[in-house]
Amino acid sequence: MSRSYLLFVLLRSVQEI
Repeated sequence: MSRSYLLFVLLRSVQEI
């Protein structure tokens, strides 16, 4: 998996909070 994908998922999680 690319780190970019992980970062994108993390950003989405933060936005949900």
